[in-house]
Amino acid sequence: MRKPEIKCILLDIGDVLLHVDWDQFSRHLGFSNSDVITKIRESKTFDSYERGQISPTDFFKYIKTEFTPEHSVNDIAKAWDSIILGEIPGVGDLIQKYASALNSAVNVNSVRPSILFYALTNASPTHIELEAKKYSMFKDFKKILTSYELGFRKPDPEIYLAALKEMNCRPEEVLFVDDLPENVAGAKAMGIHAEECRRSAEKLAHIFDKYVG
Repeated sequence: MRKPEIKCILLDIGDVLLHVDWDQFSRHLGFSNSDVITKIRESKTFDSYERGQISPTDFFKYIKTEFTPEHSVNDIAKAWDSIILGEIPGVGDLIQKYASALNSAVNVNSVRPSILFYALTNASPTHIELEAKKYSMFKDFKKILTSYELGFRKPDPEIYLAALKEMNCRPEEVLFVDDLPENVAGAKAMGIHAEECRRSAEKLAHIFDKYVG
C-alpha cells in the first residue's frame, strides 16, 4: 500500500509525549480521593481556562473558592503543575530520530520534502510554559499549538482547521496522533490521517513507520 504524502506530523502532548497523572493534583493537596480533580475538569470554568478565556490566577482562585478554601492559591498552582511526571520512556529519542532522519532526507537525490513536527494540545498556560517546555524534545518541533492560544479545544472542528492553517497543509498531508479516541475521531472527520496512541513509544514508532517510513 502506498504511503500518504505527509508534510506535517501533529502530536498531542499529554500521554503521547509526556506522562500526565491528574491524580497527582489531589495527592499534592492531601485529598483522599480524586473526586475534586474530576469535578474541576468537568466544570465550565476549566473549559474556559483551556480556551484561554480566563487567567491562571483567576482559575486557581476559582478552585480555592469552590473546592479547597484551606489551601493558598500558590499551593493550588503548584499542585496543578505537578501532574506532568516526565517523558514517556523512549519518545524523546524517537522524535529526535525521526526529526533528524526526515529532515536529512532532503537532498538532490530525494523527492521527499522535509516533514515538520507540531504539537496540538488541550492545555493550560502553566502546563505548557512552565512545565512542558522544559523537555528538550520540543526543540525538534516547529511549534506547539495550544487550546488557550487558539481559543478552541479538541475535538472542536475549529481547532483542527486552525492547526491546518498554521501548518499550511491540506488535511490529507497531516498525520495526527492523540491518546483520546474522541480527538482522533474529530481529526478523521476533518480528513486528517489520525491514530490513537497512549504512553507507548513502541506504538508511536509503528505509526510513524506506517505513514512516513
